[in-house]
Amino acid sequence: MRLPFVAPPGWWVGARCRVERVDLALFFTREKAAEAQVVCAECPVRVRCLTDHLEEPFGVWGGHPADERRRIEAEMDRGTSLVEASRAIRRPHGQG
Repeated sequence: MRLPFVAPPGWWVGARCRVERVDLALFFTREKAAEAQVVCAECPVRVRCLTDHLEEPFGVWGGHPADERRRIEAEMDRGTSLVEASRAIRRPHGQG
């Protein structure tokens, strides 16, 4: 089965994973999620990636695997901004 061609969003041109030609399978392998997050950590379009893929059910997007993205959404439902929610879920409990 062939899937239709879908052009990537314009911001993806500046993504670290694209510029450095990182194997995109890294972002969809549970065992490699930590490596993917390292790539994302210094990406100039990380927030845009997270914004556009917040509801994706699989993979690491914007530096967050799916379970973290669900927690970010829950924080946003309480009125927290995307950026602050992204930071908050990374803090150890009790630090705020």
